[in-house]
Amino acid sequence: MQSDIERIITEVAFVARDNMEPRANTFQILGWDFMVDENGNGTYQLVNAEGQALASSEGYSGKGTATYPNGDVFKGDFVDGLRHGSGEYIYNLKTEEGTNDGVYNGAWEKNLRCGIGK
Repeated sequence: MQSDIERIITEVAFVARDNMEPRANTFQILGWDFMVDENGNGTYQLVNAEGQALASSEGYSGKGTATYPNGDVFKGDFVDGLRHGSGEYIYNLKTEEGTNDGVYNGAWEKNLRCGIGK
C-alpha cells in the first residue's frame, strides 16, 4: 500500500506527464527529470563502476550507468545522486531498431546539461 506522499507524487507525475510531456513518459520540472513507465512507476536501475546494481542513484557518488523506465540511458558521473561531471545521455534507446532520438555527450551540473556538449 502506498503512503500518502507516494500517492500524491504518483498523481502529480501522471498530471504533469499528461500536460508537460516533451517525449514519451518523461517530463521536467525546475530542472528535475521525471520518468515513468506506462503504469506510472518511476523506478530505474543504476549500475555502479563496480558492476553492482542499485535501485536508484540516490546518495551515490561515482561513475555509473542509469537505465530509466522510458528507455533513456545515462553513462557518466554522479555526485550525491545527481548527474554531475561528464557523461553521455542517450534519449529513448530503441534496441530492436538500433536507433535513438538523440544523444548529449558533455558536462552535467546538478542533473542539468551544462554547455553545448557533442
